[in-house]
Amino acid sequence: MKSIRKQLGTFLAIILLAISPSGFSSDAKSNFEKEWKAIDQLFQKGLPKSAAEKIAEIRTQALAQDNQVQLLKTIIYEFRVLEQTEENPIPASIDYAKAQFEQLDAPSKAVLHTLIADFYRSFYQQNRYRLLERQYATPAPGNDLMLWNLDQLRDTIQKQYKKSLPELASFDTIPLKKYAAILSNTEKESLELQPTLFDFLVQRSIQFYLTEDAGLSDSKAFEQKLFEQLWLPASDFAIAKLPAVDNDKLHALRLMQPLLRSNLSHRQYEAYVFNDLKRFETVYALSYQTDTDKKKYKDALKNLQQYAAAMPVSTEVAAVRAGFLMQGQHSKMQDSSLLTNNAQALELCEAAIRKFPESKGAIKCKQLKADILAKLLQVETQGVVLPGQAIPAKLDYRNIQQAYFRLIKISSDQLAAIRKQSDLLQQNSSLRKLVAQKTWQISLPFEPDYNSHSSLIALPELERGGLYVLLASHQQNFAAEASVFSSFQVSSLSFVQQKEGGENRFFVLDRNTGEPLRKVIANIMVRNYDYQLRDYVIEKVFAAESGKNGSFSVTENDGVPANRAFYVELFHKGDTLYSSDYFDLYNRKPNNRKQTKTWFFTDRYIYRPGQTVHFKGITLEKQDGDFEIMSGQQTEVELLDANNQKVGALQLTTNDFGSFEGQFVLPVSGLNGQSFAQ
Repeated sequence: MKSIRKQLGTFLAIILLAISPSGFSSDAKSNFEKEWKAIDQLFQKGLPKSAAEKIAEIRTQALAQDNQVQLLKTIIYEFRVLEQTEENPIPASIDYAKAQFEQLDAPSKAVLHTLIADFYRSFYQQNRYRLLERQYATPAPGNDLMLWNLDQLRDTIQKQYKKSLPELASFDTIPLKKYAAILSNTEKESLELQPTLFDFLVQRSIQFYLTEDAGLSDSKAFEQKLFEQLWLPASDFAIAKLPAVDNDKLHALRLMQPLLRSNLSHRQYEAYVFNDLKRFETVYALSYQTDTDKKKYKDALKNLQQYAAAMPVSTEVAAVRAGFLMQGQHSKMQDSSLLTNNAQALELCEAAIRKFPESKGAIKCKQLKADILAKLLQVETQGVVLPGQAIPAKLDYRNIQQAYFRLIKISSDQLAAIRKQSDLLQQNSSLRKLVAQKTWQISLPFEPDYNSHSSLIALPELERGGLYVLLASHQQNFAAEASVFSSFQVSSLSFVQQKEGGENRFFVLDRNTGEPLRKVIANIMVRNYDYQLRDYVIEKVFAAESGKNGSFSVTENDGVPANRAFYVELFHKGDTLYSSDYFDLYNRKPNNRKQTKTWFFTDRYIYRPGQTVHFKGITLEKQDGDFEIMSGQQTEVELLDANNQKVGALQLTTNDFGSFEGQFVLPVSGLNGQSFAQ
């Protein structure tokens, strides 16, 4: 119950709003401010019942003055009381809200409807998995939310949002700042993006219909030719006749039409640009995102920013354009205009920041700029390299013109101790303190595209029998946050391993010639947990020696615990090699039972609702490792949706080659997700 109240408290923190009402006398404003501050203090002291008494007093004043905003605020604060006093606060808050409509005017009723919808959504979030499991259950009568199924809850949420939506002519002349006392954000820029109560209510509904939660979304397919209307200029899109398809994203786009008409008719250009930007983002997300779709989206954003060039909201468009350019394609086989272009994205961000440095879009652009200019350095070496030869290392870098290196010889115990440190910064700091066998630096060319680039660098030749760490940094002092490392071994030794039953056989070879090596000492090591030290310790179980063909074996008779993995250390004439993999003695018994298996092949990887899935299958019978074709086998192929519910079935018979084929038409309704054939 505490978790439910905690989640409801988080929800109420969103709708409990700053006390800065407008449209009333300064004395009334001052009195309400003092009283609300006193009520907040009572809540902080854990005195909700005392707070309720004070709320009732304000409620009486608000009713006497017909102060609808303050009356709404008393309702919102009463939710807070219920949250702290009721065992099931969400149903109690919904019941309380429904009892308040008689005392509210039409605009306040609309606000309350949207708050009730939010309560139902909060209930869904708390009971999501239970509701999803009960999705196809019979609707339960009554108002007990705990007995409802998902369809009931989703329909109720939609009805509440629908009731919150007014006729265009009724609320689009009511300034939203009139409701400042119950708004969490009364900044000038925010009120320009939602100038009227109509904007506020419609955008809250749009936000619901754009949710990506599969449990609340209803995404029936619609014809792709509809996109021709969705990409239209705002003035044409606002009056286009969109079909009434039961698709939530399309419903959100239909709600954007009266919103854009209202913005244009009242010359609310900041809000118009903001809403049209959301429209383009929604349409692009709905599309197949082909090259044609990407070009339309890119051009639409460019035209919108040019239209809004004199407004702070243009920086919002600039941020979206920059993000789109940063996430472009990397393959040069594609249209070059759609390739990643960090340089152009940086230009857009810098121009937006210069023009409107305090705007919200500029803040987003500053973060994108930081991402573009962020330095990247990664180094990669082979796990084992030959002695006496130049050692290649791969260097990945971005926005770096100078790279510094330290080559450190290290023992396996030292490296293991450093790797135990969970924080990479601590690991880098520990490595920096070790004595370097060699240090050097290289210059890298400036790359004006701000993309990541790769280069191969040569490390100096090293003697055999060593474990090394290459520490790289883009700062000369090797600051931990600017450094990366890669470890490798220098050895002429190598081995291959073969497992037969409970025996692991190893063959030690010369890494350069492939010749078997005899008289190589092999230490068999295990990790055991020491409860006194509260840490793992490495212990040697036994030592083996390779024979004439370079082989040695490890069996369960050698003292290695059956349930324990082990690794190998090899020593030969001053050379060493530590295995990077662990091995075990577990004897996996073959499954000799007769098994029938079917493999499916489809014509595509991804399908949209309503499309046809063409499939083929092959059925084989396996026993003792051999496969036999199953011809003339009758089988039923079922199609299961994302909820593991059967939505189709076919009776098929395999041909002489054990294969069959068929097709399913995917349902146009229900949850999107992964479907299965079995």
